[in-house]
Amino acid sequence: MLLVLAIGCYTWLASRIIAEDKTRLLYDINHNIAVSTAAQIQSSIQRIVDQVKLFIVSQTVAGSSRAELPADFLKLAGINALHVFTREKKEPFPLRGIASPSETHFESAFPPIESSGKHLWMDGEKLFLGATVDLILSGKLETFIAIAEIEAWPIFRTLEATSLYQSFLVRPSGEVLIQYDQNQLVPNRNLAGHPLLSQTSPKLSGVKTYQFENTLWYGAYAPVDVGNLLFVSQADRSEIQSALRLLAKRSLLFGLIVVTLTFLASILFSKKLTGNLALLTLRTKEVSDGDLSTPISITSKDEIGDLAA
Repeated sequence: MLLVLAIGCYTWLASRIIAEDKTRLLYDINHNIAVSTAAQIQSSIQRIVDQVKLFIVSQTVAGSSRAELPADFLKLAGINALHVFTREKKEPFPLRGIASPSETHFESAFPPIESSGKHLWMDGEKLFLGATVDLILSGKLETFIAIAEIEAWPIFRTLEATSLYQSFLVRPSGEVLIQYDQNQLVPNRNLAGHPLLSQTSPKLSGVKTYQFENTLWYGAYAPVDVGNLLFVSQADRSEIQSALRLLAKRSLLFGLIVVTLTFLASILFSKKLTGNLALLTLRTKEVSDGDLSTPISITSKDEIGDLAA
C-alpha cells in the first residue's frame, strides 16, 4: 500500500516538474539555435567578403600578374562569379580569372548595399551577396561595390534545425529570403504582420509565444548583420506539447523502473539481513538453554557474521 502511494506521489510530482522544466529547456534550446545560427551566417558572409577583398587587392598590387590569386581561390570560398563596380560611377572594375554573374541586372541591389553595407538576395535559384568594399590602393582609399554569386548550400545547411522547428531568414518588411520547414526547403512566402517582426527590435534576440495564422507558436529570433535580416526559429505549440508529453512519459517510465528496482533490491537485502538476525536469535536461545551441539552457520561478511563467529 505504501509502495503504491509512494509511486503515485512520485508520478504526480515528477510530471509537474518535468512539464515546467522541459518547457523552459525548449525555450532555451530554441533561443540558442537562433543565436548560434545567426552568428554562423554572419561568419560565413564575412568570410566571403574578406576573400573578395583579398582577390581585388591581388589584382591591383603593382599591376603584377604574379600577385594575382587564381580563380580557384574564390571557388574554394564558395564564390561562383564576381562583379565589382566603382562606388561613385557604378562602372565595372576589371577582374581577371573570374566569371561575372551572367544576365543579371544589379541596379536595384545598389541602394540596399550602400545603405547597410551588405545585402543578401536570391534571383531564381541563385544566391547573391552584395557588399561595399573599402581598400587602400596606391595610397588612396577606394570604395567598391562587390556582387558575388555564392554557393547557397552552406547557408541552407546552417538553417537546418530539428524536425520540430521551422527556420527562416526574413527581412523586416516580412519578405522571406530562405525558409526551412522541418528540414525541408520550401518556397518563399511573405510574413508581413508576423508578431516577431512587428514587436521585436532588429538588434536584439529573444523568445516569444505568439499567435500567427491560427496557430500558437513558440518562437525565437536573432539578428543577422546582413541587410537587417532576422533569423527566426519557431515550432507549433501543439507539436511541442506532444513532444513534452512523450518525453515526460519516458522520464516517468525510467523513474518508475529505477524506483521498482530499488524497492526490490531493498526487499532482498532486508530479507537477507533479517534472516541472519532470526537465525542468530534462535541459536542464541538454544545456547542459553544449554544446547551447544548445533553450530551457527552464518557466513555473511558483516558485523552479524563476526558476531556469529
